[in-house]
Amino acid sequence: MGEGSSFLKSRTDPISLSRTRCLRWLAQIVCQIIRTVGWESEFTCEGMSSLADFSALVNDVESFDPVTRAIRLSCKDPNSVSQYYRSFNVVEFAKKMDGLLDLLDVTADALAATWDQLAEVSSEEKVHAGNNIKPTIH
Repeated sequence: MGEGSSFLKSRTDPISLSRTRCLRWLAQIVCQIIRTVGWESEFTCEGMSSLADFSALVNDVESFDPVTRAIRLSCKDPNSVSQYYRSFNVVEFAKKMDGLLDLLDVTADALAATWDQLAEVSSEEKVHAGNNIKPTIH
């Protein structure tokens, strides 16, 4: 594992990554990483049994558009509240989000440990290579 390598084929621009508000784009990156390390079968939690379920949940979260689905709390007419929000199960959604956040937290720790292991293997290979080490091109 060389300098600048990652779990992705090409490096994601850190500025774009830190400034994005597009959950779908971030979810695509997560899916690429999970596939690269081969953890598809382990990337599950309550209410989410696959990467497709993960993507669907992210799509649900991103669909909560406060402009088009605004709820006027001061309005007493129940018909003015979108049908979507009247049928939305907050408790079920909260359980899925709790599970997802825990899963992402555990996955981040596992990826960091995997990264460290790969870095150690790479360092050992360099030591064993002796004088065959060539300078890194920047």
